[in-house]
Amino acid sequence: MRWLLAAAALMLLAQAPPAAADTTSFVLPPRPTPDDGLASLIQSALPVANGTFGVAVLDLETGRSAFVNADQRLPAASLFKLLVLYEYGRQKQAGLISGSDVLTVSDDDFEDDGVNTVGEPGAQVMAGTAAQLMITVSDNVAANVLATRLGLASINRAAADLGLQSSRIHTWLADDPVPPDELNFTSARDMMLLLERIASGQAIDPDFSRQMLDLLLADEINDRLPAGLPAGVPVAHKTGDLDAVVNDAGIVYGPRSPFIIAVLAADVEDRAAAAGTIRAIARATFDYLESS
Repeated sequence: MRWLLAAAALMLLAQAPPAAADTTSFVLPPRPTPDDGLASLIQSALPVANGTFGVAVLDLETGRSAFVNADQRLPAASLFKLLVLYEYGRQKQAGLISGSDVLTVSDDDFEDDGVNTVGEPGAQVMAGTAAQLMITVSDNVAANVLATRLGLASINRAAADLGLQSSRIHTWLADDPVPPDELNFTSARDMMLLLERIASGQAIDPDFSRQMLDLLLADEINDRLPAGLPAGVPVAHKTGDLDAVVNDAGIVYGPRSPFIIAVLAADVEDRAAAAGTIRAIARATFDYLESS
């Protein structure tokens, strides 16, 4: 009887989803070490056509890393909201803003495309609520009104101070680093670097890093990185979408090896196929790091 019970238990374990890693502890990764096998695996998953992809991966336990076109500037789409969130934390720590500050939507902040749960010009929202909405449901108006309050140039300076060489947003000033006819831009490597700070508790300080992680874990748009992984694996991530842009960048808390992965795709003709590519890269990376 005992061996029957043991066999049944083993069968249940084999059928159960993998146990997730601890998302409550920070991980300070060692120096990145290029993994040619992982890079080749990612390269093989990329489509011959359907846009330009940039990919960056960092294993937080071992430092194994892979970069494919990771330094090319690509449209950030809603990934720019991670830069806004970081600057919000910096200014909050400095006493320049609080979560209870009331922000009023201006005509410039308002967008009639994409998600808007805040309202039309004249609507008000607390800064902390705006930060939550822009991450969890990717609310564009919430992001715009918070970015305006923080100062667009300040957000760019914070990105530069972090060493994010390929990440800038429109300021609409004379010396704007982003030409008027171009989109906010970033790179897969920059997103990896920012997420590395969050995962290691160094995004402003451990308390705000924890807050950022909690918001990213609550992201409600889960059709890319999370959808490519086994059920139950936590992913702290942020997506980005435009007409020809499909992005996702996050921290995957695998049972054996938590890792950062950023996949950006621009000039895509088939958005659904691009999202499928991101899912395939996420799963291939997960299986590779968990098994080796």
